[in-house]
Amino acid sequence: MFKPGQQVKHLKSGGIYEIIALPTEERLLEHNAQPFYEYKSIDTGVRWLRTQKEMEDGRFSPV
Repeated sequence: MFKPGQQVKHLKSGGIYEIIALPTEERLLEHNAQPFYEYKSIDTGVRWLRTQKEMEDGRFSPV
C-alpha cells in the first residue's frame, strides 16, 4: 500500500505521480463500487482515480 504524499512511477509511461488519498471502504468508484487511490501528475497537476487493485498490481513503483 502506498502512503499520502508518496511519489510513484507508472512503469509503462514513466510518469511520476503523487499519492493524494488512500482507498477506503467509505470512498468507492461509482461504476464498480471498488476502493480507489487518488493521485496527481507531478508534471501537469492533473488528478486521477484508479482502483486499489490496479495501483497495487505492479504497474506503479515507489520513486
